Amino acid sequence: MWRTLPGISGKRRAAAVHLLCSMELHAEAFVAALLDVMHRVIPSRRNLFDWADDQGRQQRWLIEGPLDAVAACRCFDRYHNQDETHWMPAFHTLAHQPVGVRGAADLAQPAFFDSGLYQEVWQPQGLHSRIEGVLRGSRGRLLGSLVLYRGPDDAAFSRADECALRDLLPAMASGLERALDRATPAAAAHGQAARQLEALLMPGATESLSTHPASRCASGT
Repeated sequence: MWRTLPGISGKRRAAAVHLLCSMELHAEAFVAALLDVMHRVIPSRRNLFDWADDQGRQQRWLIEGPLDAVAACRCFDRYHNQDETHWMPAFHTLAHQPVGVRGAADLAQPAFFDSGLYQEVWQPQGLHSRIEGVLRGSRGRLLGSLVLYRGPDDAAFSRADECALRDLLPAMASGLERALDRATPAAAAHGQAARQLEALLMPGATESLSTHPASRCASGT
């Protein structure tokens, strides 16, 4: 899971996310698949999803790769909704955050890289920069946030990366809402879409986008 993969074109990004929605996965599987797919959609080193309630309280989270137990304890004991607010908004501020992206430039400053949060939590896990997408459902319900991380040797996230993430948030939110209402996956839909998704994400893929159900998730039909 620790990788930065080459990105794909805008149309293929959208097709990949919509195909993922059409796989009819339950919520945990949908989020795990989304974290994995996003490495090709927007190149990243490691990805995280935080579920949140309407008050901006973190319900649970899923992060890729091995977790440094010491760093994780420091994060929650000292920084989460506490000392982290010196460099970034507290997690609970998601309750008032509209759909959109928190950009990488917010943290790209010497004070953050000199901070305990960076040196004690981020650096031991190979994290250096991030962009964060806030997901809200069809009635404005807060669903959570998707965070894409890059390492110190990776290229900085660009404005184009932020715009790409922003454009995909409605489809992601629609897919997650459906997944939250689904107890088990539908095997037939999963198998067909999974094969299409794998083909689409292959390096150098040339498959026609017209074969992908790119409107299904966003339209609700």
